[in-house]
Amino acid sequence: MPPPLRRTTFEMSRALEFFTERELQMQIGFSPWNWAIAITKELIDNALDECESAEVSPAITLLHEGRCLTVQDNGRGLPLTTLERSLDYLVRVSDKAHYVSPSRGQLGNALKCVWAAPYVLSRDGKGWVTVTTSAGQYRVEVELDHLAQQPKLSLTVQEEEKIKTGTAIGIDWPEKA
Repeated sequence: MPPPLRRTTFEMSRALEFFTERELQMQIGFSPWNWAIAITKELIDNALDECESAEVSPAITLLHEGRCLTVQDNGRGLPLTTLERSLDYLVRVSDKAHYVSPSRGQLGNALKCVWAAPYVLSRDGKGWVTVTTSAGQYRVEVELDHLAQQPKLSLTVQEEEKIKTGTAIGIDWPEKA
């Protein structure tokens, strides 16, 4: 008689749901070839929502330089606490979770997708995004902790570069994008 089959239970972090091509494609709802367009739309939607909340006429700028695509608005600026909380993939952070419309706010987790997409598409296993506000400029870098099998996100203060109003989010899109 053969020995009984013994199954092992595996446990994986839910944070990894954003850090593989297959999983991120499900989060964004588009194939990787369309991620830049989908995420740019989400950043523009976020900019419009912020300007609406700030009660200012929106002035949104898109800038494409080399591999970097930047979306900048003239709202109040992304608070550092919201930026820091958005790096925690075990919770959803949104001030619009209950206000999704047919044309805006489709993801509900846009910043998490923004941080993850450059990493997932990179060939060197690293991705980065810059966030500039009136408080300063920050760099979000993503790597994989191979031992723990968890994403490793770091937030560092960049040079003393600031903008007068609003938020500028610059994504380093790998060649594949």
